[in-house]
Amino acid sequence: LFSFLFLKALGYFDTIRFFPRKSDLFLVLLAIPLGGGLQHLLMSRLLGPDTCCSIESLIVWTPILTLVVFGAHYFISIFLLKTRRKRKIVLDLLPPERAMVIGDFASLGIDKHCEFLTRHDLKKHFLRAAEREIDLIVISRSAVNEFDADAMHLRAHLAGIPIVDHRAISTSLTARIRLIDTDLWTYVLAATPQTPVRRAFSFCKVIFEPVLAIILAILLSPLMLLAAAAIKLTSKGPIVYCQVRTGYLGKPFTLIKFRSMVTDSETDGPQWSAEGDSRITPVGRFLRRTRLDELPQLWNVVRGEMSFFGPRPERPEIYKKLEKDIPLFSLRTIVRPGITGWAQVCAGYAASVEESRTKLEYDLFYIQHMSPRLDLIILLKTLKVALVGSSDPHSKIRPTTTRATKNAQSVPKLLEATGS
Repeated sequence: LFSFLFLKALGYFDTIRFFPRKSDLFLVLLAIPLGGGLQHLLMSRLLGPDTCCSIESLIVWTPILTLVVFGAHYFISIFLLKTRRKRKIVLDLLPPERAMVIGDFASLGIDKHCEFLTRHDLKKHFLRAAEREIDLIVISRSAVNEFDADAMHLRAHLAGIPIVDHRAISTSLTARIRLIDTDLWTYVLAATPQTPVRRAFSFCKVIFEPVLAIILAILLSPLMLLAAAAIKLTSKGPIVYCQVRTGYLGKPFTLIKFRSMVTDSETDGPQWSAEGDSRITPVGRFLRRTRLDELPQLWNVVRGEMSFFGPRPERPEIYKKLEKDIPLFSLRTIVRPGITGWAQVCAGYAASVEESRTKLEYDLFYIQHMSPRLDLIILLKTLKVALVGSSDPHSKIRPTTTRATKNAQSVPKLLEATGS
């Protein structure tokens, strides 16, 4: 009970997603000992120390209870999703906005569990006193800008029906910020509140990250020595590669990484690395897939030029080009660049302006929702890549475009099926 209430207070039970995310498993892992510890404290004070389990037992049972709580919630949610009626979602949006939101639901494969309605359908539900059947209303400032005579949305609000902005639901479903529909008002209001706890976490990161980087460099020194030996024995040139990058608030700094390309790879000037790039050495390809080429950047963390988590720093020449071609691109420099980041684990490397635009959408999502929990998710995803390895560094970002194309093709059918 205590753990459940704690999860509710943290917003664990999302009203938009139909089942918990796998990353929520770590939130449960945090909640159970905290809730159990509070329960232990209260019961021992009120009923005596013999009426509840010991702290040692709680620690031993926490992993098991975590799997039980999360597994029960996950599988019950899946079962209800397949057996219950379709969720009725009113989309009071302009046609392009409606198509985009339906496409976002389709990208997660949950559109088949939804029945998308219109404002007229909402009115019909109120006329036959069936407003309780409505699960969610999605609106936009463009479509809902005046009070209507029937006050449908206010009545829905008073009836307890959740009403969300279409940009908020798109962000929640896709984990990125769409540049085509972004304004400062919405971005700031939808940002994760920077509470004193989160501010303290950000302050501690600046202090403790350099210390942690030194410790990690010592622990990982055998692995770095092996990587250095492999580079030296398989290709000519230096082991590490120093490159000027654009860092915090646009200030340049020298980034250090293991060399993964041949020494004369940029005789024609700075350029993006393409898929199947012949300039990448065999050892360099492995280092890139496992992200081991980034390990020397621990020195940049020690110097305070980088963080463990944040947007990847760009080269000044490419940064200037992208700053001209992509609106808001300079916003990614308001936080320190990271060895790994949300865009890195979700979209991989960028090899064009369009792919850089997609990565910026993920970077803006990270800045909007900076928190210990999001950093933990990035860490786990990065470790998965380091241990299992990824496919070609450029392959991750392309399926996003493919999914978007499939979504765009399926949207007309969905719109036709919902009678819009």
